[in-house]
Amino acid sequence: MPRFYFVGETHTLASALRPSLEALCASTSEFASCTTPHPLDTFLEVDAPSEAVVRLALLDVKRKIQQARVDVQCRGERAPRHSDSRS
Repeated sequence: MPRFYFVGETHTLASALRPSLEALCASTSEFASCTTPHPLDTFLEVDAPSEAVVRLALLDVKRKIQQARVDVQCRGERAPRHSDSRS
């Protein structure tokens, strides 16, 4: 199984990438893992069936982040404005 390294990436990307990898591999019962081997390491280690699976998972993470930004922006526009009671 191919192993991929993402230098300069650690727990944040691992936490976002893991569910996407698992979802892509679930239908074929293939193994995928996404780990930071040691807390002080500055790289992410990904084991996946192929580079294509990793790329699809990264695209899924990108899409989810874009959607989260839109959702947050929309909520901010709908939030009630509070007047400052100190004035």
